[in-house]
Amino acid sequence: YENIQKLLDSQHSVWISPTDMSMEKLMDQLCDEGINLLIVASYPVNHFEYILNGLERGMHVICDKPVLNEANSSTSVYSAKQIYIKYLRLVKAYEIAKQRNPNLLCSLILRRRTLPIFLEVADTIRLAATRTGAGINNANFLIHGGIYKHPHELSCTGAHGYTDGVGSLSHSAYHYLDLMNWYLSIAPGKAVGYEIRLANIMRVSDYINTKMYESFFSNAATPIAYPAEVLGAELDVAFYIDLLDKYKNKCGSIHFANNH
Repeated sequence: YENIQKLLDSQHSVWISPTDMSMEKLMDQLCDEGINLLIVASYPVNHFEYILNGLERGMHVICDKPVLNEANSSTSVYSAKQIYIKYLRLVKAYEIAKQRNPNLLCSLILRRRTLPIFLEVADTIRLAATRTGAGINNANFLIHGGIYKHPHELSCTGAHGYTDGVGSLSHSAYHYLDLMNWYLSIAPGKAVGYEIRLANIMRVSDYINTKMYESFFSNAATPIAYPAEVLGAELDVAFYIDLLDKYKNKCGSIHFANNH
């Protein structure tokens, strides 16, 4: 407690409750307090508003992963598309903010790019590409969580909860989508485009209806009803990415599977 108090005293902390005011008023008050660095660590579905408002006010921004999300993106094509649209809005806001302040920082934390094993893979790919000129033509990403969710966990709120209508792709699989993008940028070869084919998806509703959890939770009582947002969220997902050359000929493939 004493160390925390010393830190708060030295940093001149001001406690502000975001529930007492609108987003715009909240951000204005932060600016009035002279704060120029915004660390976003809220639920992912709220990241966009914080980042955008921060950039528009010329604040440096460090955001927890993922950079943004959209409620019900697991089941709504419209919501899923909003992720891309809002991302473009953030890019534009960042470009404008950088024009005003060339030293402005807007950074996303992606820890997988700092872990030794993934760095080793990147170095190996870079070495092979440098020596041969060849790009990646086949890759497999297999993520096995090894988790059986207790039924009551499925309706819990939180950054990794399903109540916002988002599932495994938004909870942790994006780490490996980022690695995929990183590795391809190192050794693209002839690939200039791609096509995605969904191979498998298992949603919370499948998990509940088949009572898969009974293997470990034989006495678990299933709640009578889950919200549609929860039932529609994906637990397992697998897809193929066909890499295409400039003539749209297939020149490689990536297989991705994320199992809860």
